[in-house]
Order: sequence, then structure tokens, then C-alpha cells
Amino acid sequence: LLFFLLVLVISVTGLFFINTNNFVLTSLPENNRLRTDYQFFDSQSGGRSFELIIHTKNNSRLSDQNVIQTIEKLEEYLKQTSGVSEIISPVIEYKWLNQVVYHDSSWQLPATQDRYDYIYSLIHANEIDRPLKITDSSNTLGRLYGRNKDIGRKKIEQLDESMYNWISQHTDTSIVSFEITGPDYMTDIGHQLRIDNMTGSFLLEILLVSAIIGLIYRSAIMILITFIPNIIPVILVGGVMGYF
Repeated sequence: LLFFLLVLVISVTGLFFINTNNFVLTSLPENNRLRTDYQFFDSQSGGRSFELIIHTKNNSRLSDQNVIQTIEKLEEYLKQTSGVSEIISPVIEYKWLNQVVYHDSSWQLPATQDRYDYIYSLIHANEIDRPLKITDSSNTLGRLYGRNKDIGRKKIEQLDESMYNWISQHTDTSIVSFEITGPDYMTDIGHQLRIDNMTGSFLLEILLVSAIIGLIYRSAIMILITFIPNIIPVILVGGVMGYF
């Protein structure tokens, strides 16, 4: 009995060591060539994709100067706080044309309203060949692309939550909103759903078996008696998972 209780305590302790913080290449072995190549690109420019949907509100447009300035503020926050690099958004067209048209060596938005209006007219004259579509035809929906280091789902979730808090405090949410999207974000959601579903299915299975036994014998104590020997193997397996 003492040995059994000792094994049970060790297993319960092992449950707290289960790591659910997945990375992009979690399933590959350490010495895999693909993992090595991926780690190189991750160290150079970021292995994770970062994408935001930009949605304007209340008759605002992505070409409005206050919207463009809001997106630029968010870009600076993402670079400094979340480590997002190589950002492409509707802002890039205005910075690029400001540099080309006015021979401005600095990479910034037009300094005056006249410059902004002229660049706006160039962009919407449909004479620019866009290699990447970042706005829709109505000019109310856009995307922000970037690269991020593969620091794990848990850390990314914390950064995303901090970003949403910053947006609510430092941007005018009545004219523009931002929402995370992208393939890596969807992969993270899939991982979390699989974890939740596996945990829920284990518990549901044990509860159903215990309830059926209790109904068969018409005894409430049988529910508890059945529950204990069914939950113990799950704890033992979970402990092994945690330690390994």
C-alpha cells in the first residue's frame, strides 16, 4: 500500500511537468535537417508568421491619414515589444513613395498634408503595381504581415494579450480595429484544442463509466468505487508523460 501511494504521489507530481508549450517544429527530432535549417532562418528573420487583419469602422478608410498613423504606431510597438520584424502593411506604400518622390532619405510618413495628399493620389491612381495585396477594393480591410521568433505558443499568447491591451489604451478603436490571423496562429489554436479535447475526453470517459456502473448497481457508493480505479491509470500515464 505504501509503495502504491508513493508511486501515485510521484505520478501526481509528474503531471505538473507536462509541457504543452508547442513550437512550430515541435514534432521533429533535434538532429533533423529540417529543424536545423528552420532554426537558421528563425535566428535571422523569425520563423513564425505574424498577421493582423485591419478593419476600419464608421466610414473610415485605410487611406485616411489618422488610420495610417495609427497603424504606424502599432508597427513601432510590435517592433519594440513583440520583436516583430519585416513588417508589411498599408503604411509601407506611403513611406516608400515619400522617399522616392521627395528624395527623403528617412523612412517615414509624409511630413505635411500636401505631401500626404499627393502620395494618396498616386496610390489610388492604380498606376502602382503592387507585388503583395494588403488592402481590399473597398479600402476598408487590410493586412499587416511580419515575422516573429519561434518562442513558443505560451509566450506568443502573452505577447498577443499585451498587444490587445496596448491597442485598447493607445489607439482610437472607433475608427480601426486589429485581429490576429495567419497559419501559425491557426496552428496554435489547433494545438490548444487538441489538448483540451484529450483532457475532456479522458474525464468524460471516466465519469460516464462510473455513472453507468452506479446505475447498474443502483448505488451512489459504486460511482466513487468505480471512479478511483479508472482515474489512477490516467494519473500514472500523465506522470510518465510529465517526466519524459
